[in-house]
Amino acid sequence: MGISIGQIIAWIFGAIIAVVIAVFTSRVKGTKGKNIWFHLVFVGITIAIACALVFLPSDNVQKACFSPLGIAIVGTLIPCYKSVVAVASPDEEDDKALLQYWIVSSFIQYLQYCSPWMNNILDKLSPKINCTELWLGFEFFFFLWLFLPWTDGAVLIHKNIGDPYVRPILEPITKLLDSWISVLISASVNFIFLWVFFVGFTMLHGKHQQFVTVTVGVVYPFLCSVAAAHTEQVEDDTYWLTYWACYGLLFLAMQFIEQVVGRFPGMYIAVIAATMYLMLPMFQGADKVFRYVLVPLFRQHEMLFVRDAMRLEKEIAKKIPKSRVDSVRKQIASRFSNTLSNDPAVDAFLPNYQSISGNTDGMV
Repeated sequence: MGISIGQIIAWIFGAIIAVVIAVFTSRVKGTKGKNIWFHLVFVGITIAIACALVFLPSDNVQKACFSPLGIAIVGTLIPCYKSVVAVASPDEEDDKALLQYWIVSSFIQYLQYCSPWMNNILDKLSPKINCTELWLGFEFFFFLWLFLPWTDGAVLIHKNIGDPYVRPILEPITKLLDSWISVLISASVNFIFLWVFFVGFTMLHGKHQQFVTVTVGVVYPFLCSVAAAHTEQVEDDTYWLTYWACYGLLFLAMQFIEQVVGRFPGMYIAVIAATMYLMLPMFQGADKVFRYVLVPLFRQHEMLFVRDAMRLEKEIAKKIPKSRVDSVRKQIASRFSNTLSNDPAVDAFLPNYQSISGNTDGMV
């Protein structure tokens, strides 16, 4: 499948939008959706842009923004970057906020793969309206509203809908699925089980294979993320936020291959295998991809070192008697101090903690 000049222009335009949004939003602290004026201003700007696009003589802007590429950049690529920064940064509060974004956005993106059925229904009700354009426009502005720090829509939805209404329904389902997943993992060791799944999957139509692939990557993590977001522990938030950051890039890669190369035999099987590697605790795949791929890619080494040091401090407080905690801390600090002082090159290369903690936006 060839790439047109219009597609290249759309990619460049989308990349510029992504850079601008990432730079501005990474430097602003979230409001948790409390300021109603920000929401009103956002709605006003959205309506103004929508009205302006209606009267544009060309639809190039609409094709660039309200397209699968534009949705991928706004709904997946930028949140992936922000999630990597959140997991690597010493501040643990942003983990839960970003996880809440993925909970809401994954549900909306999952509906995207049901959109052919939705469009068929809507087209019969209103044949003169292009439902695909309406859906893409809705996704574009809705994803912006979810993660922009001025609106913080994901936190607002979590507080007013997810916590009081969704959590009591999904928690029992999550526990039940945990036992089913364990059974499936045990059964998957059996070669016959794998062969039956492979044969049945390959017999599906391409669209149905795509739907099953996305279902595997979204439904169970969505339920577990909802449960994690409503606990006081930070570790489960970090685990699933790491998964979503990795799966988001895998999802983008799948979409890119579909658009540029097209579907080829075995592609969705490979995506499912990669998804299971990222998801299941027995592999810890998301953590490995995060540390050895995403952290170097987004240049978050320094903040991750501080985060790991804070995690080590918590482990010391949990596993070592209180009478020995101060002694162990002093030994570790002395060890690091001696190592750095004996190696001027290392000491000159590694910035102090103040400079690291100040670099919370990842723009190094």
